[in-house]
Amino acid sequence: ILIAFIEVLYLVFDSPGSVSGDIEGFYVILLLNQVEIMEYELTDIGPCRKRLTLNFSADEVTQVLGESYAEVDNHVQIKGFRKGKAPRRILEKKFGKEAILGAEDILAERNVNQTVEKEKVVLLGNADKITEKGTLKDGEPYKLEYEFDIRPHFEMPEYKNLTLNTVTLPVT
Repeated sequence: ILIAFIEVLYLVFDSPGSVSGDIEGFYVILLLNQVEIMEYELTDIGPCRKRLTLNFSADEVTQVLGESYAEVDNHVQIKGFRKGKAPRRILEKKFGKEAILGAEDILAERNVNQTVEKEKVVLLGNADKITEKGTLKDGEPYKLEYEFDIRPHFEMPEYKNLTLNTVTLPVT
């Protein structure tokens, strides 16, 4: 993903008259915000079972956790504060566990299906989460692991030219 992104930047900014002056930095920031750089590893743990490991940087974790706290803030009413205006430290005390679980769900929703589609793997059933719930911490890298069953992959042998030996039984 990163190499393709760098090639796009080279094509955009190397061509004469493509981007000029102060606007150049704006386009770079805009493109950087659209590209997701997430590391993942898909390993075989059996003939029909795989393990998906997603690694998130501390910046990604901080951003998603902020989104999760904002979502909690918009849905709860804390005495003494207008809806959506409570300080984060109060939200962390009262609803910290829920926000962390919400952030884990956001990371999973955004990335598990996208990665499975990218690798062209056909799932059988739901993925089993291996990572313990509630282990996400603000400002620290995070590893999310799933195991799932997949459709087996095999080559069909040639069947059209097969001969079948039959035994005729006498009718009595």
